[in-house]
Amino acid sequence: MTSNAAPGLDAVLDLLLPRRCAGCSRPGTPWCPDCAPCFAAPFPVHRPGLPPGLPVFAVGAYRGAARKAVLAAKERGRRDLLAVLAAALAAALHRLFPGPLWLVPAPSRAAASRRRGGPHMTAIAERVARLHPARVAHPLRLTRGARDSVGLSAADRAENLRGHLTVLPGALPPPRAPVVLLDDVITTGAAAAACTRALRGAGTRVRAVLACTAAG
Repeated sequence: MTSNAAPGLDAVLDLLLPRRCAGCSRPGTPWCPDCAPCFAAPFPVHRPGLPPGLPVFAVGAYRGAARKAVLAAKERGRRDLLAVLAAALAAALHRLFPGPLWLVPAPSRAAASRRRGGPHMTAIAERVARLHPARVAHPLRLTRGARDSVGLSAADRAENLRGHLTVLPGALPPPRAPVVLLDDVITTGAAAAACTRALRGAGTRVRAVLACTAAG
């Protein structure tokens, strides 16, 4: 989400509440050069519950500065970090899939989205599409009753999604279009697996999953 504040107001706010790096708290910048390398070339992620043959990648490990950046963007209203995460994902897509494709962001619970000021992965995906030849589709929804996945085991995460993840047929990418699912964190892989199966069950060609981070 782009700020509507005038440049002069931004300067005043920076004087009163200086921006700090999300990774190391260095003042004056949302993301400093020392923390930037924590998002780098995409690396493969393997989890037992992922669909066989589905390539899954992340651009950072879910620890240290990368973890702080994801949590700040997701939970703490640091919308200035959305561009940082989008740039890392776009760079990965240029390496992995340089041609045109469709992006589908992993869905958030409605209550969480309202608390965070909107679905963060949707905002990130839209920024990625400005940096890569891609379009964004929003066919995935989490219905009421889905719980926060923090602290849940792989089996509990899968059960939590079962029956609460729906696909809006009218919002799907065109048939046979190459699709990459975008997510913020791969932990057990249950969410990525559920989203991929739902999309494929609706006839969508999911080529890969790409995440900002992956837990060790």
